[in-house]
Amino acid sequence: MFHSSRRKLLSRFQNNLFAFILLLIYYGCQTDNSMNNGGNIQIITPENNPFDWTFQYTEAFVNLTDVYFIDNMKGWIVGDENTLLSTTMGGNTWPQAPVNSFDGNFRSVTMVNENVGWISGDMNGNTLNGNIYLSSNGGSYPESQKLSDYPLNAIFCLNESLVWSGGDNGQLLYSDNGGQNWIESSTDFDFSITDIHFVDENEGYAVSEQGNIIRSTDGGINWDLSYVISEIDLTSIHFIDASKGWACGSRNTILEFDGNAEMKWVSMRIENEPLGFVWNDIFFLDEDFGWVVGPAGTVYKTEDGGNTWLKESTGLINDLNAIHMISNNTGWIVGEEGIILTYTPRNKD
Repeated sequence: MFHSSRRKLLSRFQNNLFAFILLLIYYGCQTDNSMNNGGNIQIITPENNPFDWTFQYTEAFVNLTDVYFIDNMKGWIVGDENTLLSTTMGGNTWPQAPVNSFDGNFRSVTMVNENVGWISGDMNGNTLNGNIYLSSNGGSYPESQKLSDYPLNAIFCLNESLVWSGGDNGQLLYSDNGGQNWIESSTDFDFSITDIHFVDENEGYAVSEQGNIIRSTDGGINWDLSYVISEIDLTSIHFIDASKGWACGSRNTILEFDGNAEMKWVSMRIENEPLGFVWNDIFFLDEDFGWVVGPAGTVYKTEDGGNTWLKESTGLINDLNAIHMISNNTGWIVGEEGIILTYTPRNKD
């Protein structure tokens, strides 16, 4: 993953050439309203935008791994090489937030409010150590709060006290006092945890490689195997309440959870995509509206709880890693080589 500075710059230039050309197409060809708005180029709007998802500019041309917003203006993005971006303007600007001097990759971010949040990741860009960071400064200057034996891929909080994290080799950690103390859960799993989501202070779920879904009913102290789907690596899980949730992963797999049904987990696939597709993240606003993102700039939306899926356009070939939605018309996606997209649906109400 780590190369010399010269090779790294060359690689980024080559890999971002396509994205740069698209940026020129998007913005450079817009009408110059210099007589009306002081010389500014007209910003893309849903009326003149050919895509459902539109670029937002950043100078961080690295793999971006997660995105989190607390409202339609304030958000955070994390990525490789300790990249931490923040915005208070809905993504119109994405400056690098100040970080302390340490090496590694950020993999997941969660915020309680505009000031307090956590980041998880690895140390020194290797697979031997992990870390949990706390920021009390709006994402800036995150401080190491917990070292771990393996990288931590996911972090999730309900409030300033209750936080959970999961990572490689079955690591599961929790804190009930804002991270002042981190406790390892009582498990003996050896598979890598890829995502984690709690619906309340007691009940939560995590997914892993090898198709495992595990569940805790005591706030993360203990975990039990809830469901296994063979030959699938699961990448993401999202619940809207205790009875309704979704997960996604490899082999074009999307899972729906219905706590009131006899078959709790039901598997589905998006018929327009091949079996080899890997869905990297899934997000639902409610029991009807949801999105899933994956390779080659692929985004699908459902308005009926996953019964049918409609492809949305991005104009990209970059892999998309994470999505966070605020409303039916407001959301963000991040991906490889510094890709940040904001939602500009062509059929926006």
